[in-house]
Amino acid sequence: MKTSKARLPLLVPIALLAVVALASLPAPASASEWFLSGAPLSGSTELSATLTKPIAVSIPGAGIKVECPKATISKLVIFEKNKSQAEKITLEKCEAPEPSGCELVEREIKTEAIGLVPTLGAGKSVKLVKAPLHSTTVIVVSFGEHCGLASGSKVPLKGKVVTNAPTLQEEKLEQKVEFLGKSAEGLSAEIGKAEFPAFVTGELTEKVAAGEKAWSFH
Repeated sequence: MKTSKARLPLLVPIALLAVVALASLPAPASASEWFLSGAPLSGSTELSATLTKPIAVSIPGAGIKVECPKATISKLVIFEKNKSQAEKITLEKCEAPEPSGCELVEREIKTEAIGLVPTLGAGKSVKLVKAPLHSTTVIVVSFGEHCGLASGSKVPLKGKVVTNAPTLQEEKLEQKVEFLGKSAEGLSAEIGKAEFPAFVTGELTEKVAAGEKAWSFH
């Protein structure tokens, strides 16, 4: 990391409890739920997640972009019925290609517990909405003095990250989860008094952590 460049610390104070009770979806008699090996899930099971496309956070209106090519998701668990939770997500080896001349002081982004709420989407798709339960602040970016903003400026991102799992209604060993990067019902960034849409893109592949077991949500 070149010392001549301004340094850009990236802070992620997500105000969530370490252990959270996830709200169930509206539950009619035929409510959708998790299935494991063809049967309704009893208890819980842990999934593993591998980053298949780098995660990028961008705020085009403010000229901000952060890219992270590696992610570690700790204790990604699906519960009976329609609940799931990730204990922590760590994005690693992050860089800030925009604004020009800025570097990250901390190249890791860590979150606390995040709820994953599956909802049936159009056709046979299923959306996983990753949303903090006790706060709307997802990321706060703090800038150094030569990054094009006033020294010490902070950019909070608010809202929820919308993702899509296009095959989650099918019994599969692996499920692909895409970060859709939509702003209409997703993230916004506030810089001073101006708000800009923010976008999260990337892709994960998830599977049951222990053994080769197919899983689905329908």
